[in-house]
Amino acid sequence: MEILTETQSDALIFVISGRLDGSTAPDLQETMLGQLDAAPVILVDCAALDYISSAGLRVLLLATKECKKARRPFGLCGLQEEVREVFKLSGFSSIIETFDSREQALTKLSTPA
Repeated sequence: MEILTETQSDALIFVISGRLDGSTAPDLQETMLGQLDAAPVILVDCAALDYISSAGLRVLLLATKECKKARRPFGLCGLQEEVREVFKLSGFSSIIETFDSREQALTKLSTPA
């Protein structure tokens, strides 16, 4: 798995690619949790994410909870069909906000509620 970080407008974007599983989830957790306060909006771009396991879901849930505590918008975008199916089957699609594109996510997450 590869993790890149980008900033766009008022958002910190984590771009993850490859497999997010038990061996790579700790790397994502360390990278993300150390930077969640770096921007008012946090987005994870999953367009190049091929696979996610329960360990990966746990890291994203943890980040979601931390952002909710801080009242910081958090979302995912660009889920491939296989990854989207895992989110639906696990019920995570009702817990973590997902968007089809980065542009859609940034528009929605950056708008004050």
